Amino acid sequence: MDKLEKILETDIKDCVLLLRDYGFNTFCSCGHKPSPYIQMECYCDSDITKLCNLLMENNYKNFGIRFFWDTVINTKCLEVIFNLGNIEMRKDDTGTPV
Repeated sequence: MDKLEKILETDIKDCVLLLRDYGFNTFCSCGHKPSPYIQMECYCDSDITKLCNLLMENNYKNFGIRFFWDTVINTKCLEVIFNLGNIEMRKDDTGTPV
């Protein structure tokens, strides 16, 4: 287990690792309910569509994506916020929370 896996909160770890495996440079995440989130750098406008499709293909539900400019790192960023409506963030193909 690498250093990143050890420090990530359990509820958000799988999603952060998925995003990083697909090239998203995540830099901040929080797994606390009611609204876990993950923040990452955004390199081009198509990242928004790529991110949305990746999450939906991996059965993530009830999320929103926010685009913002981070003045600390001086770059465009994306934030995924889960559990909109306080519903489970991931379900299998039958609709059962996982």
